[in-house]
Amino acid sequence: RLIEPVRGDNAAWRERHLSTVQRRASLWERQGRPQGLLLEDEELAEGESWAAADAAGLTEVERDFLEQSRLAQDAAERDRRQARRIQRLAIAATVVSVLAIAAGAYATFQTLRAGREAAKAVAVSDFLVGIFQEVDPEQTRGEEVTAREILDLGADKIDRELGDQPEVQATVRHTLGKVYLSLGLNDQAQPHVEAALATRERLFGRLHPETLSSIGNMGFLLRVQGKLSEAEPYYRETLEGYRRVLGDDHPATLSSINNMGFLLQGQGKLSEAEPYYREALEGYRRVLGDDDPNTLISIGNMGFLLQGQGKLSEAELYYREALEGKRRVLGDDDPTTLTSINNMGLLFQGQGKLSEAELYYREALEGYRRVLGDDHLNTLTSIGNLGDVYGRLGRHAEAETLLVEALERARRTLPREHGTTGILLRKYGACLTRQRRHAAAETALLEAHEILTAAVGADHGQTVKVPADLVDLYESWGKPDKAAEWRARLPAE
Repeated sequence: RLIEPVRGDNAAWRERHLSTVQRRASLWERQGRPQGLLLEDEELAEGESWAAADAAGLTEVERDFLEQSRLAQDAAERDRRQARRIQRLAIAATVVSVLAIAAGAYATFQTLRAGREAAKAVAVSDFLVGIFQEVDPEQTRGEEVTAREILDLGADKIDRELGDQPEVQATVRHTLGKVYLSLGLNDQAQPHVEAALATRERLFGRLHPETLSSIGNMGFLLRVQGKLSEAEPYYRETLEGYRRVLGDDHPATLSSINNMGFLLQGQGKLSEAEPYYREALEGYRRVLGDDDPNTLISIGNMGFLLQGQGKLSEAELYYREALEGKRRVLGDDDPTTLTSINNMGLLFQGQGKLSEAELYYREALEGYRRVLGDDHLNTLTSIGNLGDVYGRLGRHAEAETLLVEALERARRTLPREHGTTGILLRKYGACLTRQRRHAAAETALLEAHEILTAAVGADHGQTVKVPADLVDLYESWGKPDKAAEWRARLPAE
């Protein structure tokens, strides 16, 4: 009983006073020397400067840690040089693949008018081939071409070349909208998503599978824009339509069931979300099998729901099954695998295991930056998660650097009222409170409360965390009246 508090105090002292090299090397050794904990870039430069000033005082583990960090940095730099030579064309190839798969799936999705649908699929394919011929290295004289430039080129050609083929035009717009959304380019996606839906409704009516797909795409656009209430009727119409037209066990229906659960959870309606998640998971296991990517995503979503309900032990079982399956089936760099890695960080943070959470958050963030780019919504969320853990570990400078970056990117790329911006502001405000920078913390937290209330409502789980943070702020600041005011807004236990 006497030793444990001392151990706790010693651990807290180490977190506050040891250098980055000492702290990270110790964790690296305890965790079995994983690659993800090695220093890189600015951290490595700072670590080597610190080591040079106290070379005689380095332990063997610290020397090994720095040496492995240097080797990994050299290898990473070689990889970056190689990646710079091929990155843009590789991204272009990815877009080609996504669009080509969509074009191929288009023909198989239809069951009526087979000859006409085949001809339509050929027209879609010809249009896509024409775009990519224009970005062939021989045509561009070796200049690099980004995925965004390829998409923009296709968008410019749609009206000019497909004006007399509305069905083909709608298919291309629908596909371009989905790819823009996958890259986090929501503003660029919107006109294509809206135009595809309008054309398909005019041609086929609301209850046609193609139209239902576009209705669902419209709901997804609104959800990622943070407009959850506006997205809900689109999600419900899509699900009801698929149940009627395709049946409960069709993969498109199961995806729509899962999406409905995800939307409701985003609105904080956990009890309403649960039956949708369970129905989707049971259907995916039965129809597609345990290793299908859709099943693995659904398993992860079930874990996310259980964590939100505070059932951490149950959540961990689903999280581990999802992550192990995704690593095996999809690979470490698939965006859905990265989501599962991030979710493991969330779970460990919820259990108070901050050092373990840091490992997963770092891996997720490195992957998101590499695969999706710095401005993608998932990347911004991941930056905020890692910054929040650094703040809780007392590493305030590292925390603030990440949280400021995330906020700057969010303000530039997202609508002001987007819920992600509110969550980042809340984490930033809490970080400032820990540093006793009370006035700046108050500004951030009050703005967070305003944004989250507007985006997801006053009763949402993310919104109700802000009054608790404000109570902590005002108590630290010596303003008991303000603390009491915000304490009164806390939900009843």
